[in-house]
Amino acid sequence: MNAASSDHQRRPLITGQLLILCGGFFFAFLGPGALQQFLIPTLQDNTGRSAPECSLVLALVYLAGAASLTIYAHCLRFLREKPSLVLGLLTYTLFALAVALKLPYWAMLLAAALWGWGAEVIWATGPTRVLDDSDRAQYGSVSGFFSSATYSGQMIGVLILGSVLARPGWGAPAMLGLAVAFGLTSNLLSLALSTKSVDRKPPQFSDALAALRNVQGRYIIALVVANCLGWGLLLSGFGTLMADLGALSKLHWVTLPYYAGRLLIAWLAGRLSDACGRERVLIVGFLLSAAVLGLASQTVSALIVAILAAVLGAQAANITVNTTAMVGDVIEPQERPAIFAGINAWGYVATGVTVLLSQYLRWQFGNFALCFGLFGATYLGCALLTWNLARTRRRGSEANERDKEAQP
Repeated sequence: MNAASSDHQRRPLITGQLLILCGGFFFAFLGPGALQQFLIPTLQDNTGRSAPECSLVLALVYLAGAASLTIYAHCLRFLREKPSLVLGLLTYTLFALAVALKLPYWAMLLAAALWGWGAEVIWATGPTRVLDDSDRAQYGSVSGFFSSATYSGQMIGVLILGSVLARPGWGAPAMLGLAVAFGLTSNLLSLALSTKSVDRKPPQFSDALAALRNVQGRYIIALVVANCLGWGLLLSGFGTLMADLGALSKLHWVTLPYYAGRLLIAWLAGRLSDACGRERVLIVGFLLSAAVLGLASQTVSALIVAILAAVLGAQAANITVNTTAMVGDVIEPQERPAIFAGINAWGYVATGVTVLLSQYLRWQFGNFALCFGLFGATYLGCALLTWNLARTRRRGSEANERDKEAQP
C-alpha cells in the first residue's frame, strides 16, 4: 500500500460524533460540573450544615463513583454505550436540580450517590469512544481535544456561575437555574450520539485491583491519584481557604486559573506527549507543582492561591491527557472500558478522601499548611517515580535492540 492510499484511509482528527460527544461533555461541565466549585458554601446556606458536613456530600459523589463499578458493568452489558452515556449525563442535571430545589441533607446524599454512578459511566465510556474514533498515532492529540472541550466548559462555567452568584439580586437561585439549563442542553446533545455494537469486557471491582498487577497499571494509578489530590483540594479546600482570607466572593476568580491552566495545557500536552514522550512532559509538571505547593505551605494569599490553582490545573490536564493516551498505547479496544473504569475508581477514592482530609486537616491545625506540604511531597515522589519508570523502559528498549543485533 502506498503512502497516498494510507493517508487517504486515515480517519480525520475531528469527526462528527466526536464533536457531539465533546458538546455533551462541554455543557455538562458548563453547568453541573462547574457547580462543584460553589457546592459546599451553597449547601451550607441551603441546609444550615457545617463545611465538613457539606463536604461529605461532595466526597460521596466520588466515593460512590468508585463503588459503582458493578452497577456500571450491568448497564454496559444490557444498555450498551449510548444509553449508558445518556443516563450518566442525566445524573449531572438531576443533582443540580436537587440543589436548586433545596432538598434536605439526606436527599442530597442520595443525589450525590446517583451522580457518582453517572460520573463513573461517562468517564469510563466517553474516553473509550474517543479512542475508538481515532488513529493510534493521534491518541494524544484527540485526547487533548476531548479534554479541552470538558475543561473549557468547566472554566467558562465557573466564571459564569460565579459572576451570577456574586451579582446583587441574582445569587444562588439564578446560578442554580442556569446550571440546570446547561445540563439539559448536554442531555439533548447526548441523544444525537450514534449507537455502537462493539463487544466489550464489562468492568468489575476486580478491574480496580487487576490494574495493580503490572508496573504500567500501578504507574497510571499513581498518576490518577496524584491528579485527584489537586482536584479534591480545589473543590473542598479553596472555598474554605478564601473564606478564611475574607474573600469568599472572589472564589471564582482565584480558582479560574485552575480551569484556564487545565484548558491551555490539555491540547499542548497531547501534542508534546506524541512528539517528546509521555514521561518527559509529566516530570516537568510534577516538579513545578511540588515547588508551588511547597511555597503555599509557607505563605498564603489570594495571589498564591491563584498561582497554585493555575499550576495544579496545568498538571491535571497533563496527567489526564497522558494517561488516556497510555491506555490507548497498550490496551486493546474491547478492554478499554474496564481499564478506564478500574483506574477511575482509584481516582474517585482519592478525590473523595482529599475532600474530607483537607477539611479535617484545616479543622485540626487551623490552616492548610500541612495539607499543602503533604501534597507537595506526593507530587515530588511522582516525579521520581516517572523518571525511574522512564529509565527502566529505556534500558529495556536498549536491551531488546542489542538482542536483535546479536541474532544471526
